[in-house]
Parts: sequence; structure tokens; C-alpha cells
Amino acid sequence: MKRVFRIAAVIYVLTLSALIVAYIHVSVVQVEVALHLQAPKVWYKDAPNALRGVIMDGPTGRMLTGARLNFTQGEESFSKGKSEGHGYVQMPIEAPKAGRLSANVRVEHTSIEPYTAPFEVEVAAGVPAWQWPKLKTRVVPEPGRSTEVKDPSHTGELRVEPMLASKELVRGLPNTVWFRVIDTAGAPVDARVEVEKLSGLQDLELPQTIIVQHGLFSLNLQPVTALKLEFKAVDGERMGESEVWLTSVAAQYVLRMQESFLTPEGSAKGHVQALTRQSGLLVDTYIDGHWQAASAFRVANHEGGIEVFHGPGRMARVQIYESFFGVGTAWDSRYVVLTDELGVKGCRDALRHALRLVDTAGQKVWAEAMMWRVGGFELRECNRVLEATLQLIPTNFEEPPVLLSTKAQDQEKLDAWIAEVQGRIMIAIVFALLIGFLFVVVLVVQGVAARRTQAMAMLEASDLEDGEDEIIERFGPLLFYTQVAILLGTVGLFGAGLVLILGLL
Repeated sequence: MKRVFRIAAVIYVLTLSALIVAYIHVSVVQVEVALHLQAPKVWYKDAPNALRGVIMDGPTGRMLTGARLNFTQGEESFSKGKSEGHGYVQMPIEAPKAGRLSANVRVEHTSIEPYTAPFEVEVAAGVPAWQWPKLKTRVVPEPGRSTEVKDPSHTGELRVEPMLASKELVRGLPNTVWFRVIDTAGAPVDARVEVEKLSGLQDLELPQTIIVQHGLFSLNLQPVTALKLEFKAVDGERMGESEVWLTSVAAQYVLRMQESFLTPEGSAKGHVQALTRQSGLLVDTYIDGHWQAASAFRVANHEGGIEVFHGPGRMARVQIYESFFGVGTAWDSRYVVLTDELGVKGCRDALRHALRLVDTAGQKVWAEAMMWRVGGFELRECNRVLEATLQLIPTNFEEPPVLLSTKAQDQEKLDAWIAEVQGRIMIAIVFALLIGFLFVVVLVVQGVAARRTQAMAMLEASDLEDGEDEIIERFGPLLFYTQVAILLGTVGLFGAGLVLILGLL
């Protein structure tokens, strides 16, 4: 019996140690894969739907490159992609059908087990329709100060207005701002304009006099602070003075498109200037308000270039920004008109489309007057007028919606699993402690019995055999049943612990 009891004690110690180690191991388990995908809230059946995402190693947060993604509906795959060298997944998705799409994305990578996550999205038929955008300001609100920029003030028959809808200039970087000279009715006027800076700091020298053609001229401004400019316009006997306020924002990047129209056979290139010497930037292309393309590029020596391609629709908006998980004010945005014509015909078609848009947005007199001039524009002149016209459309930015973010959801499931498993292990540990208490009881009883035997042996007047019989009679049943309980409990604890631990593997 003693040998069996010792074996039970060894098994008990090993089982209790394994349970404690398992409890600690479970408490440090982390989500293995974190999948974060961005895509439009509504997909379109007949237009590309952009998708950007990252697949990260859960414990370290490292972005996994070369991970393969397979989008499926039921057993059928409708799109595939992979994470590129910079860590992002960037791909267009064609929706299989209109309606509510319930699909799965499966991720495979050499360093993780295959991972599948479900998602749902609404798919609309056809293509989206463009809507006049709302202005997105980059001015950081301050207590007691409005984010709105003061409107220009005018005296006389002629007035000079900034065409930049936001009136926001990126601080510390060169900004091209278009202005127009108009009469009191709003029609463009070819005039001579004198320029004077009244207040504010900026690094580029301003021209003193500008001869205006088609009622348009541009200034290159590199502000340090907000600017207040004064213009004096003269056309024969007509003249007028205007004061214009422009604010500065800490947006860090300036995007200027080299071409303001885009044909199916070509691409529109853009030039980016940055305050940071090196950084990675994301590029989103929205066509008629729908996110159709996603890409990325790198800024080196404060400069970089982007390229925008044709898609279904008429009006594209290109936005650049730095952070995938939070944009703030570090972004810029420009418009490009899509056309099916080439060369100067394409530019004129794009300009007419842009003028029709601003006409419907309250610029009727100016837009109709400019429309009469479009047929006489050559390519370079047409592109300049188109660039100026597009500045009338409010600067907009949309942070891409989240299609799927698994880490928080998987973490909740993992926390629930950890709590459940730790609860089971804790019950087993409590049971083990009860068995340990019985071990202590046996040892105490054996010690008391041994002590009693020694004491009675020292008494010369006592009969030893009778004393032993009395001790055995008193403690024998207690020892026996306690040892049986310990053996049975240890066997049960070992079995339950083995099942729990194997369940964790």
C-alpha cells in the first residue's frame, strides 16, 4: 500500500504542476492573425471596387508580405490577390452579382495557419452617379476660433476672387492657387491686375503686375502663416479692388496633377511635394464618388510621383495620405475629368463637363461665358483653364470604410475561450488542492500514530501489543479510507488534467 501511495503522490505532483503550467500558458495566448481590410461601403456590379488591407502577425504586429487572399462566395472564387512588398493588399474586386453579398476571405501564408473570415456587403447594380461634394477642411479647430476662412471683400466694378474652394494653403510648401477676375454680374474679364501682400508670411516672391487672359491667373504661394492679399484690377475705365484671405494648414503634402483630364489610352500623372524627406503614401482614386482604385508610393527627397488610370465614370478625385489607421490633416486631394476623346478634343470635352458641373452649383454666369471660349483653346491653354475650373469644386477627402477588422472580434472570442478554459483548469486545481489536503491528513494521522506507538513503548508498565492494537483500531480505518480516496482522486485528477491539456494542443 505504501508503494502505491508513493506512486500516487508522484502522479499528483506532476498533474498539479501540469495544470499550473497550462493555466499560465492559456493566459498568454494571443490572436495569431489580424486581418484589416478597407473597401467601399457599397460595391457596384459594373465598376471596379477598390480594396486595401493588411495581414498582420497577431502577437508581433508585423505586416505579412506575400500573403495570398482568396475571396469566395460559397465554393466559387470571385477575386484573388496578395500582400505586396510594402505590406499592403491593394486590388480591385469585381462583385459577382447585385444584392446582398455574403462571402469569405481566406488568407494563406507560410508563417500562419490558413485563416478564413466572413463578411457581408451590399452590391448595387450599374455604376455610381457623381454628386457635388462637401468641403472637407484641414483647419484644426481651436477654442473660440472658427474654422471658416473670411470671404473676400470688394469695391468697384471689378473683383478678384480665389477659385480654391477651401481657401486653404499647405504651410511650408509651394501651392498653386488660381484666381479669376469678374465683373459684378460674374462674367470673366481680361484685365491688368496689381498684387500686394497686406499681411502674413510667405517664402515666394509675388509678381507686382499680371496681364490676365480669359479672366484667369495663378499665383505660387508658399505660406508660413495665413495670408491677406490685395488686388487691384483695371480694364479700361472699369476698375476694382479686392482683399482676399487665405489660411494655412499643416497638411504636410501638396499634390498637383500634371494633366487635369484622363483618356482611356493614357494616364494622368501627379507630382507630390512633402515636408518629410522620406515617407510612404497611399493613393485612392474615387470616380463619381466611388472608390475604384488603391495604390501606394514612396516619397524620396521630399518628392514623389503618382499615376492615375481611366475607369468607368466622368469625374475622378485623387487623394493622397500617409497613415492607414488614422489620417488626421496629413492629406491632399485633386480632381481629374475622364474623357473618351484624345488630345485637345479630350481636354475640351473635359472642360465642358467641368463647366457644366460648376454651372449647376451656382456659377452659371461665369460658366456660360467660359463655355463660349472653349472651342478656341489649344491643349496647353485648355489644360490650364481646366485646372483652374476644378479648383472651384470643394476639396474633399474620404477615409476608406472598414470592410473587415478581425482582431477585436477574434480577441473577444479568444478572451471568452481563455476564461472558459481557465475556469475548467481552476476547478481541477481546486480539486487537486483538496486531494493535497487529504495527503496532509494521511501524513498527520501516520505521524500521530507513530508518535503514540513510541510513547507507549517507553512506558514500562504498558503492554505494547495492546497499545498497537488500540492505535490500529482507532486510526486504521481512517488511514485506509483516506488513502483510497487519495488514490481514486489522483486517478480522476490525472484523467481530467490529461483531457484538459490535450484539448489545448
